[in-house]
Amino acid sequence: MLNMKEEKLEDMIRGCREGIDGFNKSKAHSYLDRIIEWAIINPRTGLRNKRIFQEEYERRSYSVAYSILFIDIDNFKEYNDTFGQVQGDCALDAVGCALSGNTRTEDGDVVAHYGGEEFVAILKKTNKDSAFKAAEKLRKIIEHAKIPYRDSFKDSGYERVTVSIGIASSDELRTKDFKTLLTEANKAKNLAKESGRNRVVVATKHV
Repeated sequence: MLNMKEEKLEDMIRGCREGIDGFNKSKAHSYLDRIIEWAIINPRTGLRNKRIFQEEYERRSYSVAYSILFIDIDNFKEYNDTFGQVQGDCALDAVGCALSGNTRTEDGDVVAHYGGEEFVAILKKTNKDSAFKAAEKLRKIIEHAKIPYRDSFKDSGYERVTVSIGIASSDELRTKDFKTLLTEANKAKNLAKESGRNRVVVATKHV
């Protein structure tokens, strides 16, 4: 039995085939564009998928300082186990929306759903100090948004969703290599979780 995502994708493919079979080029192209978008954009969060994010940004060269944020929803497995996948998906949607709605996407910042409960953001023309301020802002927005919140959750210990964020900045680490910064941001994120969660940690040369 197909799930909703698979059914939607099959509908797109079917529409594309019908357009081709009926020599309706505009219809075929319309559905083909939707299939391509589906492959690039995560349907739940509306953000870039990990594969596209990596392919697009690993090969870029950066001439100015930039920072990478690695964001992880705290205790997400336990949250999912407690409230179910549907509620977990709602939490992913809400966090993704909070991240994309509070970064400078119009100025070139990029947010991607990296997989599972993880997100990544590239903040262009952003040094370590500015990245920390931006990450703290995002952390507080998500914490105080109480995503998702119901009265019945109060006794469960999951009153609100929080995130742990790791930062790697090119000015601090003295490298603009994307893979290096992504790896260091991930390490900093892990340190944030090990240090108690719901916090921001900046990668240094010693992390």
